[in-house]
Amino acid sequence: MKKKNNLFFKLLSLLFFVFIALYIALESGYYETKIDKEVNLTNEKIKAFEEDVKNNKVINLDSYLKKKEVDYSNSISRFGNKITNTLAKTLTKGLSGIFDIIKTLFW
Repeated sequence: MKKKNNLFFKLLSLLFFVFIALYIALESGYYETKIDKEVNLTNEKIKAFEEDVKNNKVINLDSYLKKKEVDYSNSISRFGNKITNTLAKTLTKGLSGIFDIIKTLFW
């Protein structure tokens, strides 16, 4: 009985510390500063776009858009994706074969 209470209080204290950390981050203005930087960057890109339109320059939208796509894959995740795709294809073909057999038997 005592271990359950001990586990409960450990979990409760961990959640409390996470709450305090998030509260401090919110009150210190971390998120507002991050969003403000993105807004300023967007406004700068809009001004640059407008200047390029005024000067009749060739416009490429890729130069104005912020690229956020980051590839976090590694060899283990790529291997897992290969296994998953192979199993999905195998099961799809297998199940469609089973349904074809059932169709020929009953229809």
